[in-house]
Amino acid sequence: MMVYTLVFILCVEYIGLASRIPILKAVKFSLLASLVIFIILGARHQFKGLLRYHQGKLLLAFIGLTALSIAHGLIQSYAFETFTIQVGYFILFANVFWAVTKWSQVRTMATAMILFHAYLVLMNFGKFFAGIRAGRFEAGYFMGDGNDFGWSLVTFLPFLLIAYRKSSNILVRGVLLGSACLMVYGILGTGSRGATLGLAAQVLYLVLNSNKKAIALVVTTVGLMGVLVFLPDSYKDRMGTIKDYKEDSSAQGRMRAWKAATMMALDEPLGVGAGCFNSAFGRSYRDQVVQEEQWGSRRWISAHSIYFLTLGEYGFPGLLLLLALLYMTYRRNQVYIHEGKNDVEGIRGPPMFLMALNTSLIGYAACGVFLGGINYPHLFLLLGLTTRCYALIDDENESSASTAPKSRDVRRKPISPGPRGLHRSPGRRKTEA
Repeated sequence: MMVYTLVFILCVEYIGLASRIPILKAVKFSLLASLVIFIILGARHQFKGLLRYHQGKLLLAFIGLTALSIAHGLIQSYAFETFTIQVGYFILFANVFWAVTKWSQVRTMATAMILFHAYLVLMNFGKFFAGIRAGRFEAGYFMGDGNDFGWSLVTFLPFLLIAYRKSSNILVRGVLLGSACLMVYGILGTGSRGATLGLAAQVLYLVLNSNKKAIALVVTTVGLMGVLVFLPDSYKDRMGTIKDYKEDSSAQGRMRAWKAATMMALDEPLGVGAGCFNSAFGRSYRDQVVQEEQWGSRRWISAHSIYFLTLGEYGFPGLLLLLALLYMTYRRNQVYIHEGKNDVEGIRGPPMFLMALNTSLIGYAACGVFLGGINYPHLFLLLGLTTRCYALIDDENESSASTAPKSRDVRRKPISPGPRGLHRSPGRRKTEA
């Protein structure tokens, strides 16, 4: 029951139901329901387990830096608002970890996220591949921009590997595959260069981790060539601006923001404070990184990168925490995947789940180079499901080890040396002459 309630909360958040159903917004349904689940599940589990793995500890440490910035940040109210958002999403992380207790429930969550995003693509179908990029998408508040919309699609597309597993029903498989095709269409249709690079990073990761790399590479190449044939010229022209970044105003804006973020971290050891990058840029750093007189290049801009945003707002300690969180999660996933590949049966089970989650993590991290939504729910949800998979695997291994028959110690005792350091032969007695 708790899992389905969580699924509905995610539906409200990602599809943006609160903006269409006033009662949900009036009662703050997502926050209220999440708190109730947190209290119930926390009491049931005695508020234990969240710090069993490094992910929970690092998330709390990061939120601790946010709380600290309420005192030292440039604008305390912005830092406090960021703090409340992160606490809310940490509750989501905790609820996912506690509520999901079976592999089938992991599949339920993955299937729901695939279907939610496919529905969003259908809702916004006419806005893709438009001559003029859509300024607003119908979705949750953190997916309204085309870049953010594509980022979410990239992050959750690999969930197909989880949802598709053990789906013997042909109709269900067809719906899932159709949903995945819609998501790919949406990623390309937004014209987001960051989302396209994130998708490319995911494909490369899957090819490199395939048991049959040559076949995977050939299939990927043929598929890519087929897709390029049907892509409109508007998409190709936009992707072409990647190599002409010196003439692209968007790319130049990012360069200025990243330079300013580095200067903020050098000036302030703990950064300018959570949620304060835009204000700090406009007040103190704009004139140092912008020489042109055009209004567009002198406005208050965002960091457009989770890494440089973290660097500017939290300093080098915050950036190290974020990188450690991403790297340690990736490495631990790879360990489980490698162990599963050594087990013919295992590769069809839990390791495939972690392969999907690692692919999602790579897509999230790659898109994050060019997008700044560090306070979106994507990472908290991914880490909640990932740590639950760790716990399921570890608990199963411990259970198997405890029920396995213990072998008797039949090793022989060391034979004591005889006179003059010679060893006596066991079972042979010295006879008297």
